[in-house]
Amino acid sequence: MNTGIDVVAAFNPMGDIKPVYARLECENHLLQTYKLEVNSTKQEKYSGLTAFLFVCSIERNCKAEQIRLRYYCDSHKWVLVS
Repeated sequence: MNTGIDVVAAFNPMGDIKPVYARLECENHLLQTYKLEVNSTKQEKYSGLTAFLFVCSIERNCKAEQIRLRYYCDSHKWVLVS
């Protein structure tokens, strides 16, 4: 299931995207902001739409966790890929 999320991203002069922060719901159903460390990026065609898949690391509950984010270029939407 893909869930829409809030992401703060940086763009360089070449137009490359780098997600910096993501706001995710924790087990208590509260929103928490996490600093992202991008491990890999892949451009893909997903259902005919251009998208970027980012594999990122976050620190949650004092443990490193890996998450996957997809950015849809046409709609400018971020989703958490599960």
